Amino acid sequence: MTRILLLAITLLFCSFGFAQKAPLDLENAVMGYYNGLYPESIRGLQWIPNSELYSAVNNDILYVFDKSGKIKKKLTLAEIKTTINNPELSYMPRLIWEDQNSVSLVIKDKLYIINPFKNQLKKFVDLLSLIHI
Repeated sequence: MTRILLLAITLLFCSFGFAQKAPLDLENAVMGYYNGLYPESIRGLQWIPNSELYSAVNNDILYVFDKSGKIKKKLTLAEIKTTINNPELSYMPRLIWEDQNSVSLVIKDKLYIINPFKNQLKKFVDLLSLIHI
C-alpha cells in the first residue's frame, strides 16, 4: 500500500515538470515578451460611468456586460457604420464612454458620440472646422 502511495506521489510531482510549454530561464523571463511570453489582454476594457456595467471589444463587436458578466448589449462594426453613416469604416475604432448612454469615437478628423443602446447618433463634430488659421 505504501509503495502505491509513494508511486502516486512521485508521478504527481513529475507531472508538475511538464506544465509549462516553454522553459522559463532568465533570458526568457527578461526577453520573453518579444518571443510570445506575455499575458493575454482584453481589448477596450472599460467601466461605464455611473453604472454597474463594463464593456470590452472582441472580433469587432462591442460587448456590454453587467456586474455578473452577463451580456447586456452587443454592438457590431456594421451597426456602428450604419449609425454614423460611414460605410468605409473597416476597423473597430477606439471607444470612450462619456456617460452611461454615450460613447465617443474619433475617425480621421471627425468626432462621433453615439448611444450604443439605441444605435443612435447623438452628436457629430468635424474637428477640422474647429481649427481657425
